[in-house]
Amino acid sequence: FPDTNTYNNVLRCCCTTRSDDISTKRNAIRIAAETMLQLQKDTKIVPDCYTFNFFIKACDRLCSPGNERTKMIHSAFRYSTSTGNFKAPVLSLLKNVLSPA
Repeated sequence: FPDTNTYNNVLRCCCTTRSDDISTKRNAIRIAAETMLQLQKDTKIVPDCYTFNFFIKACDRLCSPGNERTKMIHSAFRYSTSTGNFKAPVLSLLKNVLSPA
């Protein structure tokens, strides 16, 4: 059965996807989003700060700047606060990905 590490490994694979192909990027971010949704539904598994770091990195690396990317990152922020995982590593990453270029 999957555990937090299983979900984190899927998210890590997504955030480390390196391709210029739009289809590959879309598939990776779709998998990351579906993984987070499944994790939210599974009440037996508690995410950790790595879960959110991997997901936010996937959004930052795979989504074009804009509303979709921002909405996904804000959703991860809200989820991290609701699970008590809004800690220094998540805050630092959010500062980096949401700061103006």
